[in-house]
Amino acid sequence: MPEIAFSIILLTGTSIAKTEDKNDALIQAATEGNLVEVNRLLSIGAKVNAKNERSTALMLASREGHLDVVKLLLEKGASVNTRNEIHGYWSISKDKA
Repeated sequence: MPEIAFSIILLTGTSIAKTEDKNDALIQAATEGNLVEVNRLLSIGAKVNAKNERSTALMLASREGHLDVVKLLLEKGASVNTRNEIHGYWSISKDKA
């Protein structure tokens, strides 16, 4: 019976990843500048304002200079008003954006 459920998941394209896993993957993809993966993760339910222990995907993409990812996250509704409480950084780094 588990094989049937797994087959249905594969056929329908339903993701079995937990929301936290999607959010962690989004943060990683944004940090790496992987536009295709960021877009895919957002389309399957990753939260555009998801944070790791310190930063959002927007903060990390901005810090690393990934303008295409920054633009996509902003188009999808990422907040520019989020602040990193440890270092005091805002979502958009003034030196990169």
